[in-house]
Amino acid sequence: MRFLERTLCLAVFGVGLGVSVLPLAAQAQDSSDSVKVPVSASVPAKVSVTQVQPFALGNWAGAGDLEAEQQLCVWSSTGGYSLTATTTEGGNRFGMLGPKSRLLDYDVLWNDGSGYQTLSSGQTYTGLSTSANSIDCSSTADSSSRPFIRVSVAEADLSKAKAGSYSDVLEVLIAVE
Repeated sequence: MRFLERTLCLAVFGVGLGVSVLPLAAQAQDSSDSVKVPVSASVPAKVSVTQVQPFALGNWAGAGDLEAEQQLCVWSSTGGYSLTATTTEGGNRFGMLGPKSRLLDYDVLWNDGSGYQTLSSGQTYTGLSTSANSIDCSSTADSSSRPFIRVSVAEADLSKAKAGSYSDVLEVLIAVE
């Protein structure tokens, strides 16, 4: 109780003299002060595939292979990606479904700048890289770094195929590495 009385007296006495009595932690020590506050953020790895068009191989003229090729935009926030191509009709090989449920085999080739590589349906290819600077490959520098995908039907398979239309849906899964 005596401690409380002294504190009150001191406070009243201090106010009377124009002296502020504040707890020690609240009293200013210097004319300036600084504090270091950590700031952090996390950005997940991301990938984007754009500028993809359907493949229209056209009508076979009776000789040669049917081929179509296009250049895609693959952007990865890490610069690396993996690729898995699958087919809805061909199972473990690429195939277009045609008349009477017949399959017409086709090949899928990928070129990320290191040359064309024939893909196998369902197999994942790792260690691919992109140097695209923009997510939609809109910068001038991006045009030379975009990969190519080619679909090709061999003359030997076309010559054995029954007349009619053939189609498939090719799924290309790009995953960030």
